[in-house]
Amino acid sequence: MPRSYPERPYVGVGAVIFRGETVLLVQRAKPPREGAWSLPGGAQKIGETVQQALAREIAEETGLKFSARGFLEVVDYIDRDGDGKTRHHYTLLDYWGVSDAGEIKAGGDAADARWVPLADIAKYAMWEKTVEVIGKADAMRRNNTSATLALRSLALRSLAPHSIKGHAKVVGWAFLFGMGAYGVVMAMITLTRMAGWLE
Repeated sequence: MPRSYPERPYVGVGAVIFRGETVLLVQRAKPPREGAWSLPGGAQKIGETVQQALAREIAEETGLKFSARGFLEVVDYIDRDGDGKTRHHYTLLDYWGVSDAGEIKAGGDAADARWVPLADIAKYAMWEKTVEVIGKADAMRRNNTSATLALRSLALRSLAPHSIKGHAKVVGWAFLFGMGAYGVVMAMITLTRMAGWLE
């Protein structure tokens, strides 16, 4: 199926990848939005899961290994020509994550790739929706970090070493923390109640 004037939408994947207070951007080498800066990602292939497509596309375009920490949103990219016909149509699944190691190397459909300070993204020619998604991902990243630290702190305060109660609290904490930051608020509430019951 051709990318231009397709018979049905393509499924695409993308990722907002942070390293410290920078975000990874790539410059598109091909249409749509050739020359514009965007998130690393691309079209899903037949037989791939979404996560496999995400890992492959990021490796091809940036040279980095990547594992998503969370889902962001579904974005519709619909580009119409002067006659109103749909020229490009993508259903984009965006994720976010962190890359703490590895050198970037542009490849695949990316003409360039670089770490850009979050404060400087407005200087790059980007689709306004991309800027919005980066902001949403940054908020989720900060909330995720704060919630994880809060859960760890609460768990440590609830420990009572060398006691049956303490060991039960440890087990409860380990189970809840294994759930990750997703649903962390409910986890904190449950852990607090558990600590109260065991007193």
